[in-house]
Amino acid sequence: MIREYKLYTLIIKSPKIYLYCLIYCKLKSNLERKLRRMDTIEKRIQLPSNGYFGGPKEVTIRAMTTREEKIILSARDFSVFTQLVRSCILDPEDIDVGLLHQNDIMYLVYALRELTFGNTYNQEVVCPECGFKQETEIDINEMNITYLDSEGLEDKLLVKLPVNGDELQLKLLSSGDINRLDKQVKNRTAKGKVQDPETYEFTIKLMETIVNKNGEDFESFEDKRNYVDNLNMRDLVAIQNTLNKIEFGLDPSVVITCNKCKEEVEVSGLICPEFFRPTK
Repeated sequence: MIREYKLYTLIIKSPKIYLYCLIYCKLKSNLERKLRRMDTIEKRIQLPSNGYFGGPKEVTIRAMTTREEKIILSARDFSVFTQLVRSCILDPEDIDVGLLHQNDIMYLVYALRELTFGNTYNQEVVCPECGFKQETEIDINEMNITYLDSEGLEDKLLVKLPVNGDELQLKLLSSGDINRLDKQVKNRTAKGKVQDPETYEFTIKLMETIVNKNGEDFESFEDKRNYVDNLNMRDLVAIQNTLNKIEFGLDPSVVITCNKCKEEVEVSGLICPEFFRPTK
């Protein structure tokens, strides 16, 4: 109460001094932040989604620390990657990772690994030609990255269904959309309102990708759900193919030489034990 009274008195009687105090505190906070970052390894990263979902086009990340090791140790599901990314983004501050795409998140996970431990790690792979198992070195720098071209994207997400003839406007789901729907599945399952979580998750995420039908909104949630549940399989595949044609993000594929058959084969660089805890 006394502190509040003194602050009030300072604001009323000495507004200039109060303003100087605010500026000093702001400058001190910025200086402390910069000093903490002097010993931090940082990198500016362009995001695959290019800000399409309302987030930034670029972010600045720092190398992982013990703080992130604790996040990994407490991992229960794939949300650990979102937590890691959120923890290591320096700029923008207080970023809303819900405005990113899942492909942004995974690209940043690989970028964090490279920034912290280097661009190579060992992984056991199976040759797709002869079936031979071998340990090989995966190089993150050899992976290809594709950036989303948002020009004309809505037209690309317009699909004419081959069976019922409807024209559907589709959309890509952001990380925030996925997180919200996942929480909905968990909550309804916990309350006993969902008997089969996997099929319910499939249904509501499919519903979320459909914006409208023939230019008009659906009358209700149940109306859209009945429509989705009664789609002909050919129409469902047409929707999935339309969404899958929009490719962007990191392609974890790399080319290696099989030690047995000597063929050059393509394998995927996975998030294996050596990814976060390299032994070499």
